[in-house]
Amino acid sequence: HFFISAGNGGTTGADIGIYLDNAGGTAGDISSSNTFDDVTVFGAANRTSFVGVWIGNLANGNNDEFHKFYRCTFLAGLSDSPNAGCTGTNVYIAHSNTKKISFESCSFSQAQYGIHTSSGSFSTFNCSNGYSNIGYFLEAWSDVVTIRHDDSEGLQQLFKTGGGSSTPLVITEGRYSRESNWNNVATATYPWIDCGTASIKLD
Repeated sequence: HFFISAGNGGTTGADIGIYLDNAGGTAGDISSSNTFDDVTVFGAANRTSFVGVWIGNLANGNNDEFHKFYRCTFLAGLSDSPNAGCTGTNVYIAHSNTKKISFESCSFSQAQYGIHTSSGSFSTFNCSNGYSNIGYFLEAWSDVVTIRHDDSEGLQQLFKTGGGSSTPLVITEGRYSRESNWNNVATATYPWIDCGTASIKLD
């Protein structure tokens, strides 16, 4: 087991736990098919800027794809209490060429966003996404996103999108239990699934 603690229990620390970006790469460089097994990334601080895993070759726009995460745990904030601050982002997918990122038997919690995409795509299988403000924030996505056999509870919102997409979001056979009160605001005031004009398929 490998453990990354990025904070000091206060408001300071590293802003990114795992950084998958060819920041100094040339036009021909890509990042592909890295595997992470049994890794914990803990933000350990109340910082909105924290990202547990950043994926996206913004420097050159080349492919950053097919990365696999098995049995990994992501905890962006200091605790799972909304009053103590579920802050930061556990996973950020940052580019349209960041495709087919897969998570199997992983856990996402204590965050503003469990998984946040500005483009690209991902899939989860048998994962837990809970005790965060928003489980999945799909600001945009450029390939099919699949969520299978999810087990989530303690969320303010399950899904939120930034609008529509030409590719579907598919949710299959999951267990979802909503938090009844979040930071003294009834979660019923927030759409449980806010998909905008996106195409969503529930099986």
